Amino acid sequence: MSVDWNLLWHPLFEERFQGLLERVEELAKRDPDGFYSHRDYKFFESVSNCIEYRIVTGPGNKEFNLSTLGKKHKNWRRAKNGLPSRYRLFFQYSSRNTEIVLVWLNDEVSIRRAGHKKDVYEIFKKMLESNVIPNSYDELVKESNFTERFGS
Repeated sequence: MSVDWNLLWHPLFEERFQGLLERVEELAKRDPDGFYSHRDYKFFESVSNCIEYRIVTGPGNKEFNLSTLGKKHKNWRRAKNGLPSRYRLFFQYSSRNTEIVLVWLNDEVSIRRAGHKKDVYEIFKKMLESNVIPNSYDELVKESNFTERFGS
């Protein structure tokens, strides 16, 4: 069965992704033949592919389950496969509304470091607890912008 998903971007994800896109566009202007080998382009490509070929094809897949945040935050999913090894993309989805809300992609400061205070999961959990990111799906949707519709 094919499902068309509405993809929404929370402002935190949008800012991060747009920043990456702008860096890649600048690289392409400066070096049209060689920008494909730059690490920013490779990172941008891995994030784009992760969204289009992993998340959108099955946001409820077990690979996205996230248990490290506790029962209070069980509605969260995270993508790690398809991204560089210490990066995570956090999202929520609604099968009923056929929506996926991409919320936060960590950066170089907040990479995966188990037990470290700047570990990606610790930082994300603190953002939830301080309400920088709402835990409620409805609140996330209110804060987010529709970007496109994907068919899987």
